Amino acid sequence: MGDPLVERLQDIVIEHGGPFDIVLDTVSSHDARDVVHGYSGRIRAAGDPGLVDTGPDADGHNYVTIGGKTGGWVTAGLKRMTGVDMFARGETLFWIDFNACAPDLKHLRSLADGGGSGRVGSCRAVKPAIEKTVPLTDDGVREAFRLLHGRRVVGKLAIEL
Repeated sequence: MGDPLVERLQDIVIEHGGPFDIVLDTVSSHDARDVVHGYSGRIRAAGDPGLVDTGPDADGHNYVTIGGKTGGWVTAGLKRMTGVDMFARGETLFWIDFNACAPDLKHLRSLADGGGSGRVGSCRAVKPAIEKTVPLTDDGVREAFRLLHGRRVVGKLAIEL
């Protein structure tokens, strides 16, 4: 039996006619509960079709995870201070300078807000998947945390105000 995650992503790649330009992995961490899933390795090793763009114009750091081990942050600090990149191809850690990337954040906001006709420039509008909406009550917030701690939420949890 194949890998359901990889197969679903391959369906999306086939449907949209090309690999992902970037993967933003907001799930993986160095916690043992995440490491066992090996998302990065599974996605990078996907066969036909491949999931992450590897063409000549592709960014070598197009699989991004949030956070990292202490040694990675030391390497990132060295890169930031000296410009020397000691990360292996396909790996990096970086800080986000929100003032410098204000135009990019505005573009992301327009995508999240629907982007008009469904496309902004050459990008499709972002349509976040909402797993569940809970009320802003003690029980509602407890339910949201219970779901998050179960590590099976697909999409976002929303708290209704």
